[in-house]
Amino acid sequence: MCRFFGLFTLCLLPLATFAPVIVAQETQITVTILYDNLWHDDRLEFDWGFAALIELGDRTVLLDTGTQGDMFMRNLRTLEKDPADIDALVISHAHGDHTGGMEALFASGARPTVYLLEAFPQELRQQTAAVTTVVEPEPGDQIVAGVFTTGQVGQAIPEQAVAIETGVGLVVITGCAHPGVVEMTQRVRDLSEEPIHLVMGGFHLIGASGQQLQAAVQGLLALEVEQVGVSHCSGMPAIAAFSRQYGSDFVPLGVGRVLTFPSPQ
Repeated sequence: MCRFFGLFTLCLLPLATFAPVIVAQETQITVTILYDNLWHDDRLEFDWGFAALIELGDRTVLLDTGTQGDMFMRNLRTLEKDPADIDALVISHAHGDHTGGMEALFASGARPTVYLLEAFPQELRQQTAAVTTVVEPEPGDQIVAGVFTTGQVGQAIPEQAVAIETGVGLVVITGCAHPGVVEMTQRVRDLSEEPIHLVMGGFHLIGASGQQLQAAVQGLLALEVEQVGVSHCSGMPAIAAFSRQYGSDFVPLGVGRVLTFPSPQ
């Protein structure tokens, strides 16, 4: 059962330009929502922000770190996830509700390779490089085998998403999709001929008009996205709009939600 809560829903419910590719063992792929302002698992705390953990065999990728480092670490440990196992950290964009847990993660002793866009603030890149290896990715760069980045999408708020290659198609995870969820999904389509099984995460549609919501829904349908999971900064009207359109192919999200996919053959 998924119960939606959050800031807008409580009333309802060293620098480098490349890095070696890490080869993941062939096995099940798991995506766990570690931080969200929507609630799914009552063992966990919810708060405005987003983080998702991607596990592929013996390799682990973290997308974003939420807002409050202590809460992020408590959720991580409640789910019995060892921060030392995180091989790579991808920061979608340089907003505090996605970078807030970085310091706590590093304080735990974890030293993942961190993927930061060149367009991110220099202070963030320098502070991170003082602790661990920083990579400035280009579109299509692999994070680990089977996970790649869109690279920079947008100029006003530069952002990257990740795409996971699974046995049922690509799973795309966005932090906020400030440049537009359709635009970010189009970038994935430009980079890969694989079908897009699921687009999930923050869609930044809070306050969007009905026309804007329908444009987002129809845009993902036009890109032949099979399923959607709407979270974080999307808002209840967006959740309702995508749920109506996608029906049984709408995937409820929230902190603690675990999604499992087969590995590619």
